[in-house]
Amino acid sequence: MDSVRIDGTENAPSIDFDPGSNVFRMGGMSYLEDVVEFFKPLMADLQSHFGSLNGADVVFEFDMVYFNSSSARFILHIFELLDATAERGNNVRIVWKFDEEDDTMEEHGEEFGEDIEFAAFEMKAVSDEPV
Repeated sequence: MDSVRIDGTENAPSIDFDPGSNVFRMGGMSYLEDVVEFFKPLMADLQSHFGSLNGADVVFEFDMVYFNSSSARFILHIFELLDATAERGNNVRIVWKFDEEDDTMEEHGEEFGEDIEFAAFEMKAVSDEPV
C-alpha cells in the first residue's frame, strides 16, 4: 500500500494514510454524493495492508466533524477491520477525537467503540481554545 493523502473538502474527509509508520488519519466532513466511489478503493488498500501485518503497532485517528449515514457505514467497516487486525495479534489503537462541546460526535464515538473487543479504543476530547 502506498501512502494516501487527500485534502478534505466541504463534503469529503481528509485522508492521511501512512502505511510505512502504520499511522492513519481521517477527519473533517463526510457527506459525499458517491460515498462508494470515495471509500471503496481506500477500503481495499486498508484490507490488503492490514491483512499483511503481523505483530505490528497501528494507530488510526478519527477526527470527524460530521458524517452522514452512508459514510457511517464505511467508518463502521474500518472499525471492524481494525478490530480484526488486533484480534490477529497486532497492537491496534483507535483514537476518536471530538470537539469537547460536540455531544453528537462524542456519542458517535462511544457507539462505534462499544463493539471493539480487541483493539484499544480511546475517546479524546479536544478544545478549540488556543494553547
